[in-house]
Amino acid sequence: MTTARATRYASSQMALELLSEDRDALVAIRDLPPTQLDKFIDALQTAPPTSNPYALAEAVAPQLPAVSTDRLSGFLEALYSLYFVRELSGVKPSIFSNDVVRSILGLAQRRRAKTKRDSAKFWTDC
Repeated sequence: MTTARATRYASSQMALELLSEDRDALVAIRDLPPTQLDKFIDALQTAPPTSNPYALAEAVAPQLPAVSTDRLSGFLEALYSLYFVRELSGVKPSIFSNDVVRSILGLAQRRRAKTKRDSAKFWTDC
């Protein structure tokens, strides 16, 4: 979001629009099995700090053998984008993260609804 007013956003304009790849990566992170998500979080907490998502993916990959380095890079690119937007927004991290979670859940619900509509349309067109 663009700027913060008190603890909320002053406007609903995004400073940066997230790429569809980033949105897809965030949904994929959400859909990780709980054990994989825990491993991902643990790996990030113990990784050396870096501003390069590809270097970070390489650093955490050994702890997540079930997830490809390319997929990890996509996850991390999306997370880096969110951090950048959060920094520009000036909103408290807890508020921002709650908003992101609500947005991801809403995106997933819209996709499921679209899939159901497309499926229903397919069967009525047959």
